[in-house]
Amino acid sequence: MALQAECRQVSLFWFTFVILAASSVSANEYDVYKSITTNYDKNVRPINNFSAPMVVSVELNFFTLLNMDQKQETITFMTEVETIWKDENIGWNASEFGNISSVLIPYWLLWKPDILVITGLNVDYMVPDDQRFVSVGSDGYVRSSSPCVIINQCILSIEDFPFDIQTCAIAMGSWMYSTDQIDLLISNTRGNLNTSISEGYVQGNGEWTLVSFDAKLNYSYYKGVLYTEVIYEIGLRRQPIYYICVLLIPIFMTATICLLGLFVPAMNTGERVEKVNMGMATLLSMGVFLGIVAGNMPKASTLPLLGYYVLAELLICTIGVIVSMVIMVAHQRVSTRASNNTGNECVRSNHFQEQSATKVGTDANERYLRRLTLETMMSNNSRKHKTG
Repeated sequence: MALQAECRQVSLFWFTFVILAASSVSANEYDVYKSITTNYDKNVRPINNFSAPMVVSVELNFFTLLNMDQKQETITFMTEVETIWKDENIGWNASEFGNISSVLIPYWLLWKPDILVITGLNVDYMVPDDQRFVSVGSDGYVRSSSPCVIINQCILSIEDFPFDIQTCAIAMGSWMYSTDQIDLLISNTRGNLNTSISEGYVQGNGEWTLVSFDAKLNYSYYKGVLYTEVIYEIGLRRQPIYYICVLLIPIFMTATICLLGLFVPAMNTGERVEKVNMGMATLLSMGVFLGIVAGNMPKASTLPLLGYYVLAELLICTIGVIVSMVIMVAHQRVSTRASNNTGNECVRSNHFQEQSATKVGTDANERYLRRLTLETMMSNNSRKHKTG
């Protein structure tokens, strides 16, 4: 019983200690929160020297490709836009507030740079503004993280389709503040962010493989005012196995069968007509393949490599059909001429046989008449001799 009583006392002691510590921390966090928000104006840029620019760090913490719309020339991806800046109106001594070095403040209570995706057609933030928080450090640095799904413009270069590599540019910057007021900074200054971001956080999808993920600063003038942009260049390589199995191999096999079927020796005209019909059906199937290629590509001024391949096969089959038709017409003319010559020879042979038969009959009649006349004369002479 005594042991149980001692255990209960120890448990009660630690429970009370934890409650007091938590309440102390909670009170300290509230004090920090009140010290930050009291007399704070979120509409004014929080910097002591207004002639100097505020440095804002911009970074994409991860990148996951969701979709590539080739006809609309857009990409859809999920990412996290992280911005870090120093708010010179915020700061406290951590030792005076229970060694609290950072707190979470509602997003809408503090000033924040108007960083947006300039090339984005649509940005869908996963967390609404009224539910977002920023991390504020005792040294005044504020960190904002915004997970979102972005639809970004991506101009495609389709000359090497389906063995192409596309580069999509994602530009981010301040919409209103110039470089004199906000100067942007890339968190990783080495340029190629693949060296700092884990491979699992930068990935493509089933059709595209991400090969590069680089960032650079771009300075441009608009109406005489200098602006800074952070441009992320995303390199995507297409996986061509789908197009090889669905388009390249079937087109090659169809064209090969067409040519073999057209130029296999034929025994008569009927078989050659069937071959021409087969060639026409092949041309129609080639047109369907070309339509599939055109349906996946944007209406650009250049023709992709696969388009040239389909057109070449289509041209070869067209030439084969034309040659087969010419051969068929030539065979028909030769056959007609040969049959006409055979008919004329038969007519002449029959006429000659008829003339020969008529002549033979006439000669036989003449011989019969001569013999009859001779016999008559000999009979008359015999009678005269007996009478005399």
